[in-house]
Amino acid sequence: MRDIEIKQISQDEIPQVLNFCRDIIKEIFPMMDPMAPQDLKKLEQIYILPDRATFLAAYSEEGSVVATIAARPYDGRIQQLKGLYDLQTTIEIVRCFVAPEFRRLGLGSKLVAQVIPFCKDAGYKTLYLHTHRFLPGAVEFWKNQGFTITVEDHDPTWLTVHMENKNT
Repeated sequence: MRDIEIKQISQDEIPQVLNFCRDIIKEIFPMMDPMAPQDLKKLEQIYILPDRATFLAAYSEEGSVVATIAARPYDGRIQQLKGLYDLQTTIEIVRCFVAPEFRRLGLGSKLVAQVIPFCKDAGYKTLYLHTHRFLPGAVEFWKNQGFTITVEDHDPTWLTVHMENKNT
């Protein structure tokens, strides 16, 4: 793989990261408005300013964003999971996106390998995430990262799979 630098994003990198995320959302979630995710609208307030949150990006040699991963305190917003997680000790892994030309090269695993120590050092005991069955290889990818399925939605559009890792 080409030389890739993975780092916590800074304030001045937000526009480039947002463009990357929105392009990936258009690709993998064509049924969704790429401008809609509320966390991306408040990226700095949700991921950069708080000590217990992070937003990492992988940059190519040319300085382009080629992958992202973020983590933020889980806020209990998902109805099917009510009461399942301690909101003080659970962090949600989100925005794990890899540009098409960089997929299947181990970059996603490298991002996860960097975000997990952050979560542990920030005092979290449980890592939560959700993915979707229609995303090729997504469930298997997360299983290979040590996550297990906790709840599976059978909504025909989203096919959401909720997963956790308590072995951080």
